[in-house]
Amino acid sequence: MLRKLLSRLLSSDHAPVARDPSPAPRDEAADRLIAEGNLAEGAGRVEEACERYREAVQAAPGYAKAHLNLGIGLEAAGAAEPAIHSYEAALAIDPLDPFAAYNLGKLLYTRGVPEEAERLLRKALESRPEFPEAQVVLSRVLESQGNLGTAAAALEAVRSKIEDYFARCLLAEFDARALAAALQDEGIRIVSGGTDSHLVLADVRPLGTEGKTAEIVLDEVQIAANKNQIPFDPNPPSAPSGIRLGTPACSTLGMDEPEMREIGSIIGEVLRAPADRGVKEKARGRVGDLMARFPLYA
Repeated sequence: MLRKLLSRLLSSDHAPVARDPSPAPRDEAADRLIAEGNLAEGAGRVEEACERYREAVQAAPGYAKAHLNLGIGLEAAGAAEPAIHSYEAALAIDPLDPFAAYNLGKLLYTRGVPEEAERLLRKALESRPEFPEAQVVLSRVLESQGNLGTAAAALEAVRSKIEDYFARCLLAEFDARALAAALQDEGIRIVSGGTDSHLVLADVRPLGTEGKTAEIVLDEVQIAANKNQIPFDPNPPSAPSGIRLGTPACSTLGMDEPEMREIGSIIGEVLRAPADRGVKEKARGRVGDLMARFPLYA
């Protein structure tokens, strides 16, 4: 089973990309454009995402993160050569960036350049030793070069992390289904009637509100959500009808279906009375209780 999962993970269509989460120096204007691009890419609007990333590069030519995201967007659009140039630009700005090194190494491996791919993947692992995706791709590169023993050792070193990764993916999907059911119980319409992934797209209009207001109000009670358009949305993108919620962070903390029902209940209560300070204060307390039981840092 694990070998099949690894094969899927390493195929050109499914190999994960890595975006830089590090607290490097930021450029606020470029970050806003990158965030807009991430949202567009997540919604499948790859061309729009690439345009935002290009604008981020123009706004901050010396910002490695902008070049990295442009490379990821171009790769998603099937433009491999321009993606390579963007990753190279990111590494020229920050030679120690493990994410640019990993993405470039992975792409070069799929294009039949294993020696340079190996060098870049080892470079990524030097900068970030706890990088299971890079370790997995490196094992495949070594196997392609006939270094079977070294490849097996590299894969064994990360096997437990891979198993844990897929376990978390499955848990996030189960939790998303539980959250979707809880939101439906609150009177919120789930687009497509449910979810088969870690994301939930919800139409909040049945509760008398819209996505922009919902995003702001939920943020006030410490619940992260993004305003999101829904299919055939009659509202403009600036104030769409829906919100998008994800469960991986909750699943990673160890939350399960009972916590998803609690979160759904909190969301419903807040969105039914977005201007009620008492309701929001109570909701913040419920969220605080959850986070006390499942702390970010144990």
